[in-house]
Amino acid sequence: MPDNDKPDNDKKKAAPDNGKRKAKPIDSRKLSLYFPEDLVAMLKHHAFRLDRSLSWVAQQAVRLSLEELKKMPSVNEMSESDSEDETEESSAD
Repeated sequence: MPDNDKPDNDKKKAAPDNGKRKAKPIDSRKLSLYFPEDLVAMLKHHAFRLDRSLSWVAQQAVRLSLEELKKMPSVNEMSESDSEDETEESSAD
């Protein structure tokens, strides 16, 4: 039986568009992170205060601090400036 001869009830129909935005698909990969006890206690406190999950609070904390993190020099940038400082010091002798 060709595909176009199938009864209508076998064909999947698209959900009606009711004007609502569709949520982004959730990436459900698991990741374990280890934090000091005092940081976990702080996250738990804010999760309880905001009636949110620990995961949500941690995600918001990262989002809010990204600009500050971007200002920090990378390890490569630090090692390059350290080697330049050493070169300047040795040439000054």
